[in-house]
Amino acid sequence: MLISAVFRAFLEIRYHQSITDFQKGSISVTPNHPVFISRKGFLNADTLSAGMKASLLNGKRTKRVKIISINKAPESVSQVYNLKTSLGNYFANGVLVHNK
Repeated sequence: MLISAVFRAFLEIRYHQSITDFQKGSISVTPNHPVFISRKGFLNADTLSAGMKASLLNGKRTKRVKIISINKAPESVSQVYNLKTSLGNYFANGVLVHNK
């Protein structure tokens, strides 16, 4: 795992966790971080748009969740973690993402 404090722009991706109660969730990522999108594979966060479906961990299974908005967060100095996993994928705040 690489840890570094850098000046970065972040995107906040908001999504509905449930179609029935519209509970919302979010994840903040760097613009070039790969996020798994249904029927498209891994796409950089800065290419995502509202209406796309990401994969969310739901117990031991995943479910598709609809992205409702993507907003640029103010630039700041933040600690960033680049995780390396044996499979290349992991869940960040429940959302399926990929090693960079």
